[in-house]
Amino acid sequence: MIELSEQKKPIAISLDEAAASVGVEVKTIRREVQRGRLRASKVGRRIVVLQSDFLAYLDRNVVNEGVKK
Repeated sequence: MIELSEQKKPIAISLDEAAASVGVEVKTIRREVQRGRLRASKVGRRIVVLQSDFLAYLDRNVVNEGVKK
């Protein structure tokens, strides 16, 4: 039996999941995909984003890097 701690994280997330994880509307995520800023793949009828691509996208869009407090 697989323990909860041994379960793997999903490789990809839906656009809805991506939007919810950062607190924006799904149309914002969809727009970033359409503009080519966020890579996405079509799997059947669903559009998904690889977790690694989503984290890389967030990393590329850091706004406070180098800002002194």
